[in-house]
Amino acid sequence: MIFFLIFNLFLIASNLDTELEKARKLYYKATEKEEFLEPAIREFEQIAKKHPAQKNLTMIYIGSLEMVKAKYAFLPTTKLNYANAGMEILDKWINHNQNNIESLFIYGMTYYHLPFFFNKSDEAEVAFKKIVSIATPSYENKELLKNALTFIDKKIKLDKEEKKKLNDVLTNL
Repeated sequence: MIFFLIFNLFLIASNLDTELEKARKLYYKATEKEEFLEPAIREFEQIAKKHPAQKNLTMIYIGSLEMVKAKYAFLPTTKLNYANAGMEILDKWINHNQNNIESLFIYGMTYYHLPFFFNKSDEAEVAFKKIVSIATPSYENKELLKNALTFIDKKIKLDKEEKKKLNDVLTNL
């Protein structure tokens, strides 16, 4: 009986990993091609329904994807509406994800790439510095962490302690 329960938990975790990987790939494709936008949103919505514990993370991706819609919109008012809707989602759900490196990275990257007049560069920097402060070499998604820390190292001004912490984690990944 215990073996059966453990096996089922393994299958659920394995399915979730596969679903998240598929959704992440669609997310990155959606940032480059509009045709992947709605499929990516649907994928994250399905994950949130099937795995309620992942809702915080999936909502960060959905908020970011709402903002990606602005990239593909023609009218400036439509662009602004999508951007505002996405920011509202991101700002709400990042409060539930203060210690989740993946959420912080998607949040930070989304705000980092916004035009200056949205005035979100400080929020991006705070998210990136939070990643540095909580990062450890034992983080399960080493590829994501390496990508995040490499980006932060190149683009964000860090103090000596933050720089040392970042380099220590990168060296030990």
